[in-house]
Order: sequence, then C-alpha cells, then structure tokens
Amino acid sequence: RAREESKLDAAVEALKSGLKEVDCFLSKMGSEEGPFLFGDQFTLAECNVAPFVQRACVVLPTGLGSGRSINPLELCDTCELPRLKAWMKAVLDRPSVTKTGVPKEEMIANMEKMLKRFEAMEKEKAKQ
Repeated sequence: RAREESKLDAAVEALKSGLKEVDCFLSKMGSEEGPFLFGDQFTLAECNVAPFVQRACVVLPTGLGSGRSINPLELCDTCELPRLKAWMKAVLDRPSVTKTGVPKEEMIANMEKMLKRFEAMEKEKAKQ
C-alpha cells in the first residue's frame, strides 16, 4: 500500500509540474487580451486539448482508480497558476465544448471500464 501511495504522490507531483509548465507557456506566449491562447479567439489549440481538460476535471476529482480526489482547478490555486486556471475554465465553459462533451456520468463509467480492463490485463500479465 505504501508503494502505491508513493507512486500516486509521484504522479501528482508530475501533474503539478506539467500544470506549471503550461501556465508558464500561457503566460509567456499567450495573449493578455482574453482567456484563450490568442486572447478571445478559441483556437485549434483549445479544440485539441478540450477533451483532455474535460476528462481531467471530471475524473480526477472522483478519486477513481486511486482513491484520492485530485481537482486540477484547485491545484491551479494551490500552485498559484492563475493564467492556467482562467484558460481551463474558459475552455470548459465554451459552448461548443459543453455541447460536444461526453456527459459526466458516461465519462466516469467509461473510465471505470477502462481501469477494469487495465487491471485484468495486469493480472493476465502476472500469470505469465
């Protein structure tokens, strides 16, 4: 159990590090004229990452697979990443993103199924 906690701690630290890098990029390279990378323009960059932002903000807070709730928006507060938080919220609130996103319950159920498949694969691998 301690080994799993250690792995989870390392994964959370890696997530924080990645969030800090994105915040730094947005602060240095992004426009100050709005929340998106190019100000008020919702670009292909946001289109490409929107599904990942949605999943992270829906699935991680449930603690699914780890038992530990991790809220990316709260991590932005903890790590003092205001530019990233504003960007993530703008992406999540974008009408085209909310209309095309997978419903939360379905997203969580799909992740549960995927984790069960991974667990079964690991058990099969351990038998060999």
